[in-house]
Amino acid sequence: MGHLDPKGGAVWVLGAAGQIGTRWIQLLKARGISVLAPTRAQLDLTDLDSLRTYLLAHSSKPIQAIVNAAAYTQVDLAEKERNIAQVLNAELPGTLAKLAHQHNVPLVHYSTDYVFSGTGTKPWVETDPTGPLNFYGETKLAGEKAILATGARALILRTSWIFDGHGRNFLRTMTKLGRHAQAKPGQKIRVVNDQIGAPSFAKDVAAASLRALEEFRGSAPEIFHLCHAGACSWFEFAAEIFRQTQLQVDLEAIPSSQYPTPAKRPLNSRLDCGKLKATFGIEMPDWKKGLEECIRENPDL
Repeated sequence: MGHLDPKGGAVWVLGAAGQIGTRWIQLLKARGISVLAPTRAQLDLTDLDSLRTYLLAHSSKPIQAIVNAAAYTQVDLAEKERNIAQVLNAELPGTLAKLAHQHNVPLVHYSTDYVFSGTGTKPWVETDPTGPLNFYGETKLAGEKAILATGARALILRTSWIFDGHGRNFLRTMTKLGRHAQAKPGQKIRVVNDQIGAPSFAKDVAAASLRALEEFRGSAPEIFHLCHAGACSWFEFAAEIFRQTQLQVDLEAIPSSQYPTPAKRPLNSRLDCGKLKATFGIEMPDWKKGLEECIRENPDL
């Protein structure tokens, strides 16, 4: 692939308003690289036929790469809204991979720890058997398979527990709940303590993804795990959020069985990122460092 060229055309970013998509746009613009980032009003991603039409309409600028940061991420709601989850998570990636293949450009696509069953305590490697527990995970796995089937030059990046200062994420939920609880002494916040994973700062994920894209020499799709170093439970993540934001909160650890959800969650979401390091020399910082930087950037969280 080589380095992205500021004079070489645009990078097409889908999901531009999301946590990772926003960070991609910031990184690319800082490098003077043109960005093609349609809003939902400009491009309906559930209308797969419109993707090719959109590219043709903007063909005056060649495409250097496609970044798919779009997804249906409401895990519980996906159990009901299956059609839209299927289109966005399973069919859209395959369509984008075909377009990337036709235009001879690389695709960066994000997948998830939810493609695994969550058994055991060992971090998952890329070649481990998959076994999603919910429909969201099933659709994300189907998206991976759709990309692999095209033979496109693609980086499929499985990440986990994304957070940032904007968007819908655990960090923002906890700071909002924490402020509310702090104003009402005696109110407890209950958080599950038996689901283990790595919280990952969207800014760091996007930066590592860009680096991987520029170093990628593969001619076929390949899967990599990309998340922050270290691991914790959601309870431990919440405790660190409150410690770093100095919110005084009464926090209670509970098992997943006491917090039933429509979609079952994996207990073990640890991802082994050794392949990423061996291939690209990329080593992510500890998740607490990512959290610290995010809070420093967003003091009003």
